Amino acid sequence: ANDESGNHITFDNTGNKYAACGPQSGKWGFGTVTTLQPGWNTISWEESISHKGSPFRLALLDQTETARIVLLDHIPHNDESTPIFNIESTYYTYKMSINIPDVKCSQ
Repeated sequence: ANDESGNHITFDNTGNKYAACGPQSGKWGFGTVTTLQPGWNTISWEESISHKGSPFRLALLDQTETARIVLLDHIPHNDESTPIFNIESTYYTYKMSINIPDVKCSQ
C-alpha cells in the first residue's frame, strides 16, 4: 500500500508482534500514524512465524489498538508456509487487494 504521498509503506510486523494475535505492543500504528489513500489498495504482509490454521484480519486501529474498522476478516492461512523466525528470505508473503474507505480518523 502507499501513504497519502504515494510512498510505499513498510511495517515491522515481526518486531511488533506480541502474544498469539495482534499488535498489543503499546506501539499503536507501528509507532506512527499511517495515512492510506481511499480506494483499492494491494496490501502485502509477511509471515515470519507460521500459525497453522490461523486466519488473518486486516483492520484499522485506534490509539488503544482497538479495531475500529475491520476491512477483511478470516483471510485463509497457507498451511504449507514454512518461515523460519529471523531469516527473512524464508518469510511467506501474502497479498490482498482491499477497498480503503474514505473516512477521516482523528488518529
